[in-house]
Amino acid sequence: MLGSALFVVVEWAAVGWSARSEFAGVWELRDALVRLSPLSWLIVSAGAVLGSAVIALCRTQDNGARLAVASFGALFGTMVGWSVTGGRHFAALPVRMAFVFALTAAGFSATFALAPLVGRRVARAPGRVALAAAAAAILA
Repeated sequence: MLGSALFVVVEWAAVGWSARSEFAGVWELRDALVRLSPLSWLIVSAGAVLGSAVIALCRTQDNGARLAVASFGALFGTMVGWSVTGGRHFAALPVRMAFVFALTAAGFSATFALAPLVGRRVARAPGRVALAAAAAAILA
């Protein structure tokens, strides 16, 4: 959780520094820190709790836990598929649903296949996995 809070503050500082010419005044940076950062902490900490639950499920050898993790992957694929298909290229509902279904199936399959690997990597080198997850979060 502390890492999540640190991530939000570092992001605030990076955006404040890189886009400093676009702000009307210092008060905008203060408002971002006072009003937006607490909301970001809520979202990031919820993601951290969900991520730790997924890691705990990956570390167990139970097939039911593997299916639960794969269900999270399928849900993520569904949400991404539905979110990106609002334009004119997916105006026909069958085309949109086929794309959403394809991303759902891809999310389920990839997560189901990779869950044991992630569990083994976390057990062997938790620090490296944490750094890789942080790098992926920053790059995404």
